[in-house]
Amino acid sequence: MRSFLLTALAAALYSCAPAPTTADALLGRWNMIGVKIYEEDVAPQLNPAGDRWLDFAADGTFSSGSGELRENGGTYTYRPETGAVSLDSDAGVGDDSNWTVTFRGDTLLMRGVGTERQENSEVILVR
Repeated sequence: MRSFLLTALAAALYSCAPAPTTADALLGRWNMIGVKIYEEDVAPQLNPAGDRWLDFAADGTFSSGSGELRENGGTYTYRPETGAVSLDSDAGVGDDSNWTVTFRGDTLLMRGVGTERQENSEVILVR
């Protein structure tokens, strides 16, 4: 009986904890583990050291880089209902990009939106 009460109490406390929202799921640092363009793995060329990252902050800013070096940043918008992410890069208009994101556990899949090449590009990141 005692273990049942402890289990019931633990379940009740767990169910009262706020669940993270989809918008919150994007926040934080993501480490790049794969890049595909037209289904070809191009990560060895674009991320040879395997240390590239992308960081989304709650204030609507993002930064990206490799290792300890921040190489780019800017602002982003995220629409959880559609999975649309727009990156407005400080590097200029030519570096802006649009994506559709999908979450699979601790994996973030980003598929490009726009030109044919962009729509056949996918970035795979993990926490």
